[in-house]
Amino acid sequence: MCLFPFFFIFGLGLSNINGAVLESKTLPADQPQPDTIAQLEARLDVMMLAISNQKYENAALKLDLASLKDENTIFKANITSLQNEKIVLEQNVLDLMTREEQLNNSLQSYITSSVQNNVEFRKKMSLIESEATVMKQDMIYLNQEALQAKQEDKDMEQQLSHVNNTIDYIENKMKDVSEKCTQLSGEIVRNVSRIGDRIQAVDIKHTSTESTLSSKLQSAQQSLSSLNQNYNSLASTYSTLNQRYSSLSSQMSSSGRCAAFATLSEYKHYTALHGRIVFDRVKENHGSCYSNGVFTASTHGFYYFSWVVYSYEDTRITSEVIKNGYIIGQIYASGSYDNGASLSIAIELYQGQQIYLRSKDSGYVYGNDFSSFSGCQIF
Repeated sequence: MCLFPFFFIFGLGLSNINGAVLESKTLPADQPQPDTIAQLEARLDVMMLAISNQKYENAALKLDLASLKDENTIFKANITSLQNEKIVLEQNVLDLMTREEQLNNSLQSYITSSVQNNVEFRKKMSLIESEATVMKQDMIYLNQEALQAKQEDKDMEQQLSHVNNTIDYIENKMKDVSEKCTQLSGEIVRNVSRIGDRIQAVDIKHTSTESTLSSKLQSAQQSLSSLNQNYNSLASTYSTLNQRYSSLSSQMSSSGRCAAFATLSEYKHYTALHGRIVFDRVKENHGSCYSNGVFTASTHGFYYFSWVVYSYEDTRITSEVIKNGYIIGQIYASGSYDNGASLSIAIELYQGQQIYLRSKDSGYVYGNDFSSFSGCQIF
């Protein structure tokens, strides 16, 4: 293309030379010949000037080509750097999610342990109440035995009174029946000894019973005191855990960060031209930043977003990521049957800026929780 002027001028010069030669052949002999050599030299100068101009143009094109190569190299380096930054951001997101899951698991284990300790404490309290009921029954039984012993004492006193009366009667009759009185006196002594031994045995039994009941009551009081201390300790631990949970919740709320995850519930979802794709089954919406398919930044920071879009059966669907009215990314899904495509980005948003997904043309999206959206603030 660049040699066309040269060949054109060169051909024009040759045609003029041939014409001049033909004219020289046809001129009459008596007329002078034209100055063809001067014409040729002039035309040659014109061609040399055209060649020089073409060389300058070629040199300029080579410089432009070298500059484009340098720009292409810089662009590739920038793409590699952005890909590395994306990998680092994705790893940071995974680390944050892992730390949050660990904190949730730790808090859940603390709460579970507290609940189990509370259940065990209630079981021990129920056991102590059962033991206290048994002890009350034993006390009732011992009181009944004590009452029975007192009744026996009264009976013995009555018997002793009767014996004394009998002795008086015998003493009155002693003068007449001395032998019988001697026999009766020995029998009375033996009866009194047996009665005294029985009274002593009853007193010893009563004292032992009172000592045993006192020991059991003291042991039960110590157990109850220990259980009260354990209950107070568990209550203090449970209160501390609740305070830590409230503190963590308030910290997350006061930080202003938000996160959302939603899926498309409809099996065959139709989207019109430039229609917003609303992921209606919202499963996480911390900070209430996601509404009607639109994610609104609560604070200034860097955010991470991910979309997964499946085409319906053998159709195709192209969708666009919109940030404040401008297209910043596209997703194309097409295949023989339910083919999916995804897009993940990390982007800086200011408070109040919005981002959502819309269809580039009309089509069908396969839902049923396969197509989804997730977004969260990284820092």
